[in-house]
Amino acid sequence: MAKTKEPVKENVKEEKKEEKKEKKVISLSIKDRIIIPNLFPQRGSMMDQLVSKDIQEKIEMSQEEREKADVKQMGERITWDKEFKEEVEVEFSGSELDFLKQKIKEKDNSKEVSFFDLETYLKLRDA
Repeated sequence: MAKTKEPVKENVKEEKKEEKKEKKVISLSIKDRIIIPNLFPQRGSMMDQLVSKDIQEKIEMSQEEREKADVKQMGERITWDKEFKEEVEVEFSGSELDFLKQKIKEKDNSKEVSFFDLETYLKLRDA
């Protein structure tokens, strides 16, 4: 009786490259980091909430950053020094980017995209 062989993965290195390719580093401004959480669902599946939490942890501003950029909350509005141009490099996984792109598509389909959000949404959509 002949034994059946398990398929051998010949291109393990290529497979690992594909995993790495899924990750993408995006340069985010203060404005981007303020806008992105607006994409997170108020309610949703546990998976959506976990992905939102992971993204939030990556884009969160430190106290030092908030002070440097003069970020302030005034009622429901957030303001910052528009002259502050420093950006941070944030690495997103493929699933995090897919999640953000899906939320942008949903906003677009329901005509909820504001001019203020447009630049950030395009940056993420095209990543």
